[in-house]
Amino acid sequence: MDDYAKSVSNCPRLASLFAAPSHDVHEQIPGMVPFDIWKDVLPIDVKLNVIRQVAQHLRELFSLRFPKAGSIYFAADAYSRSSDATIERSAPGFKIGPIVSDPFYRCLGGKLDYPSTNLHSPGSPLFAALHALRGPFTHTGEFLAHGIRANLFKYDTFPKETLDMVDTTPSKSDAMLQKVKTC
Repeated sequence: MDDYAKSVSNCPRLASLFAAPSHDVHEQIPGMVPFDIWKDVLPIDVKLNVIRQVAQHLRELFSLRFPKAGSIYFAADAYSRSSDATIERSAPGFKIGPIVSDPFYRCLGGKLDYPSTNLHSPGSPLFAALHALRGPFTHTGEFLAHGIRANLFKYDTFPKETLDMVDTTPSKSDAMLQKVKTC
């Protein structure tokens, strides 16, 4: 997304993205970090100018319209070549392709997702069926429903494995519910 944003607007470039936004590494822009001097040093006219500039960048990014919903890939990327990704007209070096989101990861929270199956084996029919649910999507509703559809696919295909993954240990909320019932 970042290289795409840079190609269609004057936003700073994101060098790397980590799980926590506080660890993102952005392109260095000459000047001072506003956070360090915002409260005590910056006069109101400078603060207003900073806010106007940030609003302008956001306006540029939010004005972008895409032919489909999905993840943004470089046009030469393997995923965009091997899927029904579409070229983005406003930035020809990019394509909209399959989404990258939780239901499609092999490992969440350090636990392998359905380890006794071939769900995540490229080339297997189950992998292809799950991958087909990743888009790109032509409508917002399809995009919003992709996670539910992917999880329902897994639950329907692997009911026993799904039940085995359910945490059956009583939680604090279960204990609270028992107390309420006995009152």
